[in-house]
Amino acid sequence: MKYWRLIFGIIFLALSGYGQKSVFYRDVTVAPLSASDKTKYSTEAVFFLPDGANGFKLFDSLSRERGITELMRQGSQVKAFFNAASGEKLQLRLFSETVKHDTAVQESGVLHMVEKYNGTPIASVKAFESAWREGTFSGGGFEKRVYSGWNPYGSNYNSLHRYTGFIKIEKPGAYYFYTASTDASFLLIDSQVVAAWPGRHGVNEGLYGQHGGSINLTSGVHRFEYLHANNQWSCYAIAAYRLPGKEKFQVIPETLFTPSLEAESGSLHNRDGKAVADFFWDNEDMLEVDKLQMFRVKFSPASGCKVAGWNYGDGSGEQKSVNVHYYFRTGQYPVTMRTEAGNAKQTVAVTWRFRQNLISERDVAKYVAEALNKRKPLEFSRRATVFWRRRFCSSN
Repeated sequence: MKYWRLIFGIIFLALSGYGQKSVFYRDVTVAPLSASDKTKYSTEAVFFLPDGANGFKLFDSLSRERGITELMRQGSQVKAFFNAASGEKLQLRLFSETVKHDTAVQESGVLHMVEKYNGTPIASVKAFESAWREGTFSGGGFEKRVYSGWNPYGSNYNSLHRYTGFIKIEKPGAYYFYTASTDASFLLIDSQVVAAWPGRHGVNEGLYGQHGGSINLTSGVHRFEYLHANNQWSCYAIAAYRLPGKEKFQVIPETLFTPSLEAESGSLHNRDGKAVADFFWDNEDMLEVDKLQMFRVKFSPASGCKVAGWNYGDGSGEQKSVNVHYYFRTGQYPVTMRTEAGNAKQTVAVTWRFRQNLISERDVAKYVAEALNKRKPLEFSRRATVFWRRRFCSSN
């Protein structure tokens, strides 16, 4: 029996990452809010895992592990949050294998988590929680407030949205909260349902405070939750309130919520502290015309990297320092940046953009012309390529 215990102990230590040494690290700097403020806030960061790194842990300046919770992972790009003070400096250590790390519990900000589910009409908070347990996670991130007209992490159809945060009440009294949404929504303060609009419906019938309720609040910080189940092509979620003694409604402003912070992830170093070749990327824009897609991905070499060329993982490359590339299909692309000091490799995830930027017609024409003049998109038929040229390039 003792041998079995020893074997299970070894397996546990291996899975937890005990004894493993990090292969790389990144310095992480939290955005300054106030030099005198030592409060720990929930802080969102985006960082990249280079080829050869699959796990990570976060440490403070005294090498004590700090909890970090992963919100999304797309290729080598990871979005996560942790709790840190304004201006604090930490270190993200990267490991070759997936390692077990401490997770963070939200302490501030408005965290928006999204899942997909089977689309059953939601009639109560209990039904929402049941659907959430059975749902499939789509993604998450911090918002300024609950005032949304889309699902940033996937299709609007049959999506579950959970907003959690903390509101600051300065003046005690009776506050009226209401919800306006496409399909079911519930607004809770300190775990108490204050506003509810269950079932399937449009948003218009709730824009004037018809679905709400009053709650007496003391001065201080109170927990806020907003649960939304959306079942149609549009997706609206609005949390509003009315101050004691006032008649005018307003969307709950971001100033009422405790703030979240953002952190900047630094360049890549090996375990000996030497800077190595590194780059960042962003699936910046997506264009779709008559079912044809084009994705504009921007690459940013780390400071000090002298780029000699790129291999974009789609059969094309550049022999010069170009930082924009166009893809015509979604997928996972192994991208290599060549430098005099060595190569940097990452997996770039080209995915459908549900949260679109507003792109002017002029920029659309510019992007399409740039892409088609750069190289012929082999993924398109000759007819499709001609269509793009005639539609957008005739005046260029």
